Amino acid sequence: MRGLTKTLSVSLCGLLAGLAQAQSISGTDIRNDYYNGSYSASFSVMAFSPWYATADLGLRSQDGFTGVGVQGMTYGEIDWRNDASESITLTFTAPTAIGSFALGLLFNGPEYNDVREVAQITINGTETHFLSTGATENVAIWSHGGASTSVSYTGGAGTHSGQGGAISLSNPFGNMAVSTMTFAAAPGVSGGGCGSSGVCTNQSDYNVASVTAVPEPQTYALMLAGLGAMAFVARRRPVG
Repeated sequence: MRGLTKTLSVSLCGLLAGLAQAQSISGTDIRNDYYNGSYSASFSVMAFSPWYATADLGLRSQDGFTGVGVQGMTYGEIDWRNDASESITLTFTAPTAIGSFALGLLFNGPEYNDVREVAQITINGTETHFLSTGATENVAIWSHGGASTSVSYTGGAGTHSGQGGAISLSNPFGNMAVSTMTFAAAPGVSGGGCGSSGVCTNQSDYNVASVTAVPEPQTYALMLAGLGAMAFVARRRPVG
């Protein structure tokens, strides 16, 4: 019986370690799941375009970074145009903490006649947050929970033409359990220095490079309690 208890304990530790392990979801993973619902058991994907009945997803790479977007106004990007936005929504099978997420092609103008672009991220269908580019090169502002924090772009992949416009946020929502996460675009801020008119005309557009999902602690705490009870019963069971 002692051997059985030890086996259960070892199995329990291994299972908990597996549950606690972060899952890195790439832009390619998001696209694959959208077209093949059985691709992942831990998340599912929905997409929306205000301009097309069917929202297709495409990949776009620049400066070594690959992200996923909606094949609408701009291939492989999530666009804001004419007071509407495309979007990509991840729905997690179990409540999940977000360890990080990374975006690409997020510029502050005048690159590609872009405005100071703004990414809009909504969690659990109700809490909306913004990652806004500003006048300072290679720096964005993360607005979350009433606070604003400056965030630096990925080294060498900042806001200049030809670079990736890539930025990654770690622990963006703290320990909050996330069931759904929607990436959309918001109206940008027009700046000077764009073409002969001096006005940026290309509204917010960007793509999603990755999301790191960490199992929500309550999920494996409940399993710990259940498996611990199994081990207790096994220990007390008489040997036949």
